[in-house]
Parts: sequence; structure tokens; C-alpha cells
Amino acid sequence: MNNLPWLYDTFGLGTGGTISASYCYSVWLRHLIRAHEQGFELPRVVAELGPGDSLGVGLMALLTGADEYYALDIKEYANPERNLEILNNLIHLLSDKMSIPDDQEYPYVRPRLGSYTFPKDILSDEKLEKALAPERIRAVKHIIKDPKTTAKNGIKIKYCVPYDSKEVIQPNSVDLIVAQAVLEHVSDLKKTYQAVYSWLKPGGLFSQDIDFKSHNFTWAWNGHWAASDWRWKWMTGRREWAINRLPLSAHIKIMNEIGFNILSVERVERMDGIKRHKLLKNLEIIDDIDLQTSQAFVQARK
Repeated sequence: MNNLPWLYDTFGLGTGGTISASYCYSVWLRHLIRAHEQGFELPRVVAELGPGDSLGVGLMALLTGADEYYALDIKEYANPERNLEILNNLIHLLSDKMSIPDDQEYPYVRPRLGSYTFPKDILSDEKLEKALAPERIRAVKHIIKDPKTTAKNGIKIKYCVPYDSKEVIQPNSVDLIVAQAVLEHVSDLKKTYQAVYSWLKPGGLFSQDIDFKSHNFTWAWNGHWAASDWRWKWMTGRREWAINRLPLSAHIKIMNEIGFNILSVERVERMDGIKRHKLLKNLEIIDDIDLQTSQAFVQARK
């Protein structure tokens, strides 16, 4: 499988979130903390699906010790000026060891943490000083300013836009792949999970947050499970970021079939959506857990 046209209906989401350094700071540290709880060390090679409006989450990975970052998108939402601004703000947040922006600032970002204090047990003063060394920061800035440069002084950033080749990332080469509210937009979920699995090193981690809500296409947060196919097509039109309407159990089933070892699933439950009698007939097999799951944070090992 050399070309992956299914990705053209996958990413390219104008997030509205990653233009904020505090958002990127919060998202990355939450993924990192949960990975640490699963026994993972600081990753050296990181990839991100659908970074959106900036490469801020990946820049956080580099500023906390990673050497390589791959950003996979279908449209170039991020730009050098924005990335430099985000980078400078992230450097200040890390240098000051600021607390992680919590649920009051970002109520819909998952996972929720028991503590939002800076994770000194993961990012010690020694590790942070090394990660924020002036030569490393200069290398990151140089790559951001010159898009033709992908690597300098041991630091690598590859912004793959548009992305249509599986060979952009070598198989068995990535320590950690993250996705924040992306996989609900994938048109061919199995091929996406297969690609993620192939990129990860043996023992590598896929860390993702999935948003199962209707994304405002329906009044009820889970009303998309009551819309017929023709009605759904009419509602979403030609939007390339429309959701696939697959519930949590479909994700888990596909991941298990491919060979992932599911480490944790943190569900957000809502009881205020449509009830079972409103479901489409072909979705009547959806269980109550799926029907009430509006969001899930999932981590899985290769």
C-alpha cells in the first residue's frame, strides 16, 4: 500500500485550539503524564495526526526532550510565524514550570488529571535544562523559519502536507504517536490504525482522545446516530472534516484486530442525549456504553 488517499478525508482540521500555547502545553503534558503512568519514558521520536492550526503539541514534544517530530496533515493550517510565536510562549511556560491548564480553562480537554502541578517527576530540572538547551532551541527555530530544512543539530521536524504516502515515516520507527480529537473524522478507520501500528516501534505507544459528539450537526450531542445515511450526507454536505459516526466499541474492535494492546480507556459519559428507541435500525446493536460515551481517551501499545 504505497498511497493512502483515505487520509485526505481524515485530517486538515482547523482546530481553533492549537493557536494557543497554553492549549498545546496542556494537551502534550496530559498525554505525557498518562504515558508515564503506563511505564513509558520520554519519547525520542514523536508523530502527531492532524496537528491543525499550529505544530504546538509537537514543539512541546521537542522542548521536553524529543529529537524528531512528524506532523501529518492534509492542509497547511500552521505557518512559520505562528509556530515561532507558539514556540516562544511554550519556552516561557516550561522555563517557569507552570502548572498545567486545567478543566476550568479547557473543560473539554481530556484526560482529566488528579493533579495539574508541573510534572517534576517526569521533567526533572536536569532533563528540562538539557531539553531547553540554547543550541536545541536555535535548531528548532532554524527549521521553523526555513521550511526546506527538516533537520539540524540532531533535531528533526517533518511537516507532511499534503500527506499521502505511507513512506513518509519508516515502519517501526516512532516511540509515541498522539492524536487529539482526530480519529472521529477518519473515513477509513482500519487503514488509519494499520498505518499507526506500522509506524510505531515494538512497544511504542498510541495515545489519543476521540470525540464522539455530533460536532454540532444535530441538536442532541449523539443525534448523529439517529440520522439516516441520506440525511447525514445532506447535513454534512462536502465538508471534508465530517465525522464517521463510529462509536467507541468500533475503535476498540479494530485496534484489537490489528494487534494493539489496549492499556487504558477513560470514558466521558453523558445521559442527556437521544435514547435507544431513536437509534437507526442498523445501529440498534450499539450498547448502552457506546450510546452514553461522548468522549474517550485511549492508550494502546504495539
